[in-house]
Parts: sequence; C-alpha cells; structure tokens
Amino acid sequence: LICNLGLPTLFIDTCVINPSSPLKADILLMESYNSVYSITKTLIDNNYLKIGFLGDKNHCLSFYERWLGYKNALIDYNLSYSEDFCILDKDSAPYSESDWLCKRIKGLQQLPQAFICSNDYQAINAIKAIKRLGLSVPEDILIIGFDDSPESKIIEPHLTTVHIPNSEMGAIAANQLLYRIQAPESPF
Repeated sequence: LICNLGLPTLFIDTCVINPSSPLKADILLMESYNSVYSITKTLIDNNYLKIGFLGDKNHCLSFYERWLGYKNALIDYNLSYSEDFCILDKDSAPYSESDWLCKRIKGLQQLPQAFICSNDYQAINAIKAIKRLGLSVPEDILIIGFDDSPESKIIEPHLTTVHIPNSEMGAIAANQLLYRIQAPESPF
C-alpha cells in the first residue's frame, strides 16, 4: 500500500523480498552477510566447530543475510550446515520468555559451542536463558549479537556484537530520499 502512494519511499531493512513481486521502493540495509561470515570464520579458525544460529531468519532481509553469512561460512569451511544447533522458530515464538527459550535450548540434540544471534535482543535473551540453565557465558557457550545496542554494554558479561553505523546510515537514507525526489524514474 505504501509503495503505491506515489511518494518517494525508503525502507530501512524490510521483510524478506519475494523476487516475483519486487518491492517498489528503495531499501537501505546495514552490512550483515560479510560481518557474520567473518565472525563465523573466526570462530571456526579458533576451533569452535559447533556453531548455532538463533532467531527467525525470515523475519527481515538483514536477519536472512546474517543467517546466510553464518550458513555459507560453515559450508565454505567444510562443516556441514545442520539445524541441530539452531533455534530458528518464527518471530511469533516467545523468544523473550526465558522459560520458552530454556526449553528450546535444552531441547537441542547437543549444545553448540557458540550461538550467533539475529540481533542483540535475541542474544541478551539467550544469555539470560543460558544462565538460568546453570551454564556460563562465555565459558560454556559464546554468544554473539548484532546491532551494538546500548543494552549490549550493560548485560553481564558484556555482549560481543556487530556495530551498525546508525548516523552514517541516517545520512545515506536522507540523501537517497532527496535523490529519489529528483529522479523518480530511476531504478529502485
């Protein structure tokens, strides 16, 4: 509906896009794929071979790119991708409820050595659940987030997270909207 209003439109992140029905708007994404690929590679290089992903990979395009970076790093380094170490429930699942997340973690066939989480919110909830299970972060399991949220600095232990340059992205978004106003027929 928004895209059909004829107004310059820019989405910061978006749902996972259906190629047969492309979004008629500009999209600004933070770099997700290479960051998570690099983190996964670093974990593998340090002998962490049982790595899981936590979060709904189809929630938005950036989550999907993060999951894809994780998955492709495993495959490129000759580790088979397995959902045995992952919690990929739909976003409607109660990820913020410790009881639910504890049950999901306990229900894994084997605890991974590390979880790469779709964002800091998921990572912080994972830390809480792991502590409730009597385990320790990072001694028993590493947790990696994404967003560099203020909360990542106040949780104990502090969260390893990927920084997003929010101010720079705001400037890029404003420039793109101004460009779209000047060149409305330009490809999205």
